[in-house]
Amino acid sequence: MARKSIIIINKVYDKLLSFGVSTVVSKVRLSAYKFPNKKLEGEEEWVKKWSVLGHANRRWYRLYSHFIGTNIRIVPDDIMSNVIEPILNPVRYRSLYEDKNMLDNFFMTQFAEKITPLTLLRNINGIFYTGLFKHVDKEKAGGIIKSGMTERLISKASIDENSGRSIYFWQKDGDVYKEVKTKLELSVETLLCLYPNGNYILQEVVKQSEWMSYFCPTSVNTLRIHMYRSVKDNKPHLVNAVLRMGRNGSLVDNSHAGVAFCGIRKDGSLGDFVLDQSAVKQTIFNGIDFSKEHFVVPEWDKIEEFCNKVMLSIPHMRNLALDVMINVNGEPRIIEYNTDKFALYFYQLTTSSVFDEYTDEVIEYCCQHKDEATRIFVTF
Repeated sequence: MARKSIIIINKVYDKLLSFGVSTVVSKVRLSAYKFPNKKLEGEEEWVKKWSVLGHANRRWYRLYSHFIGTNIRIVPDDIMSNVIEPILNPVRYRSLYEDKNMLDNFFMTQFAEKITPLTLLRNINGIFYTGLFKHVDKEKAGGIIKSGMTERLISKASIDENSGRSIYFWQKDGDVYKEVKTKLELSVETLLCLYPNGNYILQEVVKQSEWMSYFCPTSVNTLRIHMYRSVKDNKPHLVNAVLRMGRNGSLVDNSHAGVAFCGIRKDGSLGDFVLDQSAVKQTIFNGIDFSKEHFVVPEWDKIEEFCNKVMLSIPHMRNLALDVMINVNGEPRIIEYNTDKFALYFYQLTTSSVFDEYTDEVIEYCCQHKDEATRIFVTF
């Protein structure tokens, strides 16, 4: 009886969440964009295609078609959040995979070398560990901070962090590190104030390649790459990608910091314009004219192979957004990945529909598993 009651509560709460995303959240998101809200060719066919998974809000089709052309594969944001994400990436498995302190453990089976930035110190549930997961007390944790040899460090929350929040940069200043903006001195006590609930990670700031630095030398620019593991053959596929660039002088490249992104074509070449989070289109950014210069991501095939191996390291997930940087030696490195809050606008404003040629198999699979489309997981 108790279990049945919890299942009912789950379903009711989930419907309320879905309703909120479909109405309130969608309205807020759409209001951030300026686009002709007029009926377009193929719209009725698009509505028919996506209505099998829920209400298909026509304004999503009109928005993205304004940028990438009419395409019935365009995915509505609310159906992505309410149905597709919860089915492809079950909520019950997400929390551990999303913990930045755990990333190194997941990649051990696919990679012989370390593919994440060097970690000096971890805090997991208030307990200190070294980068190699050896438990240390508070005093030794302070000693690790003082013994840091790299010029710059970054600290960030390891859980419940999104869009660049709770991130701090630390610059070597003599024998200590100081926060770049506030000039706070790095110490165990300082970290306790910044992260009172624990669960954070302290890493080196990896030096990026000359090619990546060209777009913004002050931030670590990243490739936001959409990986999909097919429900048909279980093989990973790199479907879409964009280059995210900080504005000159900024330290981060996330879209909420007012920076720009540029679509990457299937052959690794960049598009001829950039956009910001509000879909304001421009050809010149940081003094670079994307309409006149031709850029190709170096060794794109190697990056695709790297991303395939990352995808295979996360077996419970079929849909990931990877943040990949290219280090000074030209090697791809994983900064983090996202299992939800997918930000499909990166792709559907620049290159193509988010699942592209795999759209029909995703729809078919989600129709067969609609009962699993829950945004919460409560048990006892």
